[in-house]
Amino acid sequence: MILAENKRTHYKIICAADAGRQVMHAAEELRTYLNRITGASFQLYMEGERPLEIRPDRHLNGQYLPERDTYIYVGDTVFIGRMGYTVPRELGKEGFSIRTVGDTLYIAGGKPRGVLYGVYTFLETYCGCRWFTDEISRIPSRAVLVIPEINDTQVPVLEYREAHYTAYGDADWHVRNKLNSTASLLSDVYGGKITYKGFVHTFNDLINPKDYFDTHPEYFSEINGVRKNHPTQLCLTNPEVLALAKKQVRAWLAENPNVSIVSVSQNDWGHFCTCEKCRALDAQEGSHMGTVLTFVNAIADDIREDYPDVAIDTLAYQYTRKPPKTVRPHDNVIIRLCSIECCFAHPLEECDYAFSHWDGCDNTFREDLIAWGKISHRLHIWDYVVNFHHNLLPHPNWGVLQKNIQFFVKNNVVGVFEQGNSFRGRYGEFDLMKQYVLAKLMWDPDCDMDVHVNEYLHGVYGAAAGEVRRYYDLLRGLIGPDTHLWIYHNPDAAYLTDAFLEAGDACLARAEIAADDDETLQRVRVLRLSTRYAILCRMAMDDPRREPGWDAFYRDVTAAGIDTFYWRQLPDRALEFLRAGDLKFGRK
Repeated sequence: MILAENKRTHYKIICAADAGRQVMHAAEELRTYLNRITGASFQLYMEGERPLEIRPDRHLNGQYLPERDTYIYVGDTVFIGRMGYTVPRELGKEGFSIRTVGDTLYIAGGKPRGVLYGVYTFLETYCGCRWFTDEISRIPSRAVLVIPEINDTQVPVLEYREAHYTAYGDADWHVRNKLNSTASLLSDVYGGKITYKGFVHTFNDLINPKDYFDTHPEYFSEINGVRKNHPTQLCLTNPEVLALAKKQVRAWLAENPNVSIVSVSQNDWGHFCTCEKCRALDAQEGSHMGTVLTFVNAIADDIREDYPDVAIDTLAYQYTRKPPKTVRPHDNVIIRLCSIECCFAHPLEECDYAFSHWDGCDNTFREDLIAWGKISHRLHIWDYVVNFHHNLLPHPNWGVLQKNIQFFVKNNVVGVFEQGNSFRGRYGEFDLMKQYVLAKLMWDPDCDMDVHVNEYLHGVYGAAAGEVRRYYDLLRGLIGPDTHLWIYHNPDAAYLTDAFLEAGDACLARAEIAADDDETLQRVRVLRLSTRYAILCRMAMDDPRREPGWDAFYRDVTAAGIDTFYWRQLPDRALEFLRAGDLKFGRK
């Protein structure tokens, strides 16, 4: 099918007369990009706005096709129904179907995001468009735009896909790369997103010790016979606590009608309740998740009838990571299993190394994931793809990204939250490429990841892509069988060898020379801050290059708009510690 030739087209884009905002936006995007690609003028019509003349000698399966003009149908139009096709229910909310029938193209999908995803997949797969970042895209130019016969139906295996880099929440980038991230700026016109109330660590939001502890200390954790104000969790076997929590969840839902998930989850520390009743239930279940999941199930049951489309989400995190023996999550409960203790140098399916251990959490993460996958109706993962303490530090976890997502899916995971550089600002180490690649992996865990890496490198770094790829390969080569990588490693970590930093920095120095325009040069310089940072952190205190090096680094970091690179601290505060040689921010 020739959609356009020499800046002319016979194709019209047709939407259903009652198309919603999302379908209209999808059709407008299709028209905009087809016009850009071909230089032609694709027109958009609502079905029924003009008569479609029928030529009797042209028909397919008994259904006549329009004369002269040819058509691209977007959404569930009347014509699609006349062709004997209805949007399959199995497309769900986000699946889509792209098909050619004769000289007609149609893109249909589930509501609310399927048609949008279908349009962007058509533009990406069959027209060559790429949206690498919120500022960098590749939109090809075609004198002749030819598409093959297409019968392409896709349904995402993951219902929730978030590559969490909070400085990059651009709605257009997210919908074009098929992420439905709760932290993104996706509004209704983009098909919306997965919407949380509370998101995580909500026990204090449900029942705040500031409001209740003085009069009801029994609502909070008893530890060694003493009720704790802070840090504390809830006493989950107390019926008054459950009643208050149910009331608060209902209040949240009344105030937030668009919410699809409510977080009822432990605070971000230990200090779980060890009163007689809590201790007995947890002992019976062989996990501190015994009390948590019993509590969460009760809240889920309370809202089930009035809010059938809302789920209650809770963490399997640190001391609650191990599944209970008999208590099972109800069908409107989401278990969000967290991998925070794990090694991120090797695939989670293959490596048992853990950087910390919690009371009652003596299983490996692999065993816990497999066990949760067998008993959960909706299992989500909270995974980690960044160095939290040192956002700029080279972090060689590329070899596990795809294998871990495949492992999740194999064990019935339906949602993945990949926590990246999410504390404050832009420009962590390779963060934009990780966000892009993770988006591709979460939509299609079996895709060719290396193709996406190379396309990104060429699209973003242009003439410098070859040297940046050499740096990427050196980074991946840091991982050996005995190398373990955590999210809190410091620059003196053994995996960051002097040989790597010398060779890697040299690659990026050559990439600066190869850059053929100012924008590309700046992108390479921002990437090179990673090796510069590591080299300066590891430099001897009496090295004469150290102080001028930190001065230059600080100027370049602030000029690039980077407002955090060392454990949530603003650059001037971070530099005080780094100049003093404190790589652990006062931590031993």
